[in-house]
Amino acid sequence: MESYIVRYLLCYPEIQGWERQRHFRDLRNVLVSNCRSERILPTIADNILETLRNEKNKWPNNKQIQEVLKTVYSHWSKTLIAYILLKIECENTESQHRYELLRSLSENNPNSVLTLEHVMPRGWENAKDPETEETCWPITEKEYDKKARARDHLVHSIGNLTVLSKELNNEISQTEKFSKKKDVYEKYAKITNISLANDIIFDNLGHERDKWDVEQIVEREDKMFELFCKIWPSP
Repeated sequence: MESYIVRYLLCYPEIQGWERQRHFRDLRNVLVSNCRSERILPTIADNILETLRNEKNKWPNNKQIQEVLKTVYSHWSKTLIAYILLKIECENTESQHRYELLRSLSENNPNSVLTLEHVMPRGWENAKDPETEETCWPITEKEYDKKARARDHLVHSIGNLTVLSKELNNEISQTEKFSKKKDVYEKYAKITNISLANDIIFDNLGHERDKWDVEQIVEREDKMFELFCKIWPSP
């Protein structure tokens, strides 16, 4: 059920709240009715899956999800995105660190209020280092048209997003330079053991990144898509 709901909310964000409530209420009634009329337990799960497959708004498949995650920040609820990122984090975190992770995000922790952070900033084209006035995300004239379009498309990708405490997000907002952002991510990773930050600092081979651009975002996006499908599989 959670897999269906998360995928549904991602793929049909334009549906109004009241219509979505009615949809889930009707879905619940159908499921309850099917389960009550079925006495053989193993077939209840089959009935549920069949019900969801036949819904007006069908269970979104992996191809649909992959497309959505490429621009996930553009139209979707920030709460839903943060929930997805934290679930991916828990899947990607070794079990012995999960308690520390949950504790660090508890209500008693003053840094527990999480905010979404774009690694490559939404205004990448105008981002400058306040100390040197240098462009933080340079791009050559020769490759401008192709690379600028790719950056504009991927800046809202799940591969370009992470979560930070509000305090550290305020700190990181003082710079748009990737080398300086890495220092903040590293500090956050040490405090919370959050792998979402480590994925930005290090590549899949464990080498420290010296840049963050289209190739790095796509690499991380693919990894997060695989984790998403593991947590919320299609039927």
